[in-house]
Amino acid sequence: YYGSSNALNTKSCEDASRVHGQVQCDSPYALVDLVFKQIAQLLIEDDDGSNAPVEFMVVTGDLARHATEQLDDPVSEMKHILGNVGRHLHSTITETLNHSLPIVADIGNNDVTPDYYIDLVDPSETLEIV
Repeated sequence: YYGSSNALNTKSCEDASRVHGQVQCDSPYALVDLVFKQIAQLLIEDDDGSNAPVEFMVVTGDLARHATEQLDDPVSEMKHILGNVGRHLHSTITETLNHSLPIVADIGNNDVTPDYYIDLVDPSETLEIV
């Protein structure tokens, strides 16, 4: 979505000088990458044992933007966004720790489309996204 024709303030979203992002735009890849690398560094056990080994990670959701129903193909694009974030986090952690770490993710209110909505009678489309 970042920088697409559907984005709010598209011109400012494409401003590469805003490395930390812009209000009403998706987080730039460089910012997401930096955050994931910092998280991975925090998971490394120090030689003196001061950082206890981490057994798993919990991701608390809301990985996607608000108003997902405004995307061209909300379900497909949400799968793409959540999949990309999950794969990138997993690969960053694995590369840093030299082993895999279980990642448990929950569904945030903006990780479904439309926002805040889960069809409890037939949740198959929502579950397909995540």
